[in-house]
Amino acid sequence: MASFWKTPNQIYKAILARAQRLEDGVPAQDAIAGYLEQIKFEDAAWELSERSRRILHDKGETEEVRAHYAGERAAYDGNVAAIMARIADTEAAVRRLMISQAVDGIWFAAGHRSPEKGQEIIPAHYWPFLTLDVENGTAKGEQGEYRALRCAFLRDVPADHPMRARVVEANQVSVGMATGRASRSEISTVVDRSPAVNPRQRGTKPLTLERVKEAMRAHDLSKLDAMKQDALGDMFGASRNTCVKALRQLLSELQQ
Repeated sequence: MASFWKTPNQIYKAILARAQRLEDGVPAQDAIAGYLEQIKFEDAAWELSERSRRILHDKGETEEVRAHYAGERAAYDGNVAAIMARIADTEAAVRRLMISQAVDGIWFAAGHRSPEKGQEIIPAHYWPFLTLDVENGTAKGEQGEYRALRCAFLRDVPADHPMRARVVEANQVSVGMATGRASRSEISTVVDRSPAVNPRQRGTKPLTLERVKEAMRAHDLSKLDAMKQDALGDMFGASRNTCVKALRQLLSELQQ
């Protein structure tokens, strides 16, 4: 059986592949690819300008010519810097979405804070207070630094795998500590997308419902069923009706 474990970078790439910009609905991955193509165009234009400069002014340049090419270089540098900033903004938004999904329990991570402690599951409510280094596989905050991170989407972990119980145990926190709603408020430029979602559909948004269901799977459903509806809404950062509907669907699935 293939392992469900992934590196932080693999989790990031999986979320990037499903993310889209709020402003125009363009997939974030396609937006970044488009920006990179723009940089290639700018590079080609600058190389052409430099080639023409060598041919046309091989015997020397006047001050006026040098000033002209200095202006072209400044324009090139400014254009490339602006494009790179748009790439950085898009990537940062995807990383915020990644943290939001960790808070919701859609994916989780395990790491080491010290040689003596061994591998620990990072509680979902820690994520808004941690700085995740995707490339180096670390997460650092007031709780310490988790190293050698291993991550997984909860949906990929078999229902009878002991790791699921460990994740549930790590996430048994009080409702007052849940911070999913606050973290999602930071996701202002990209969202997770699903081909099945109809943006004009009325009623409970399918994407929100599925997100809540995915997050609930990391908890004891019987305990969630005993909670007040307002508490469920606070815990999962959604409306009471959405949380109740998600819980009812999960309980119904268990009875089938």
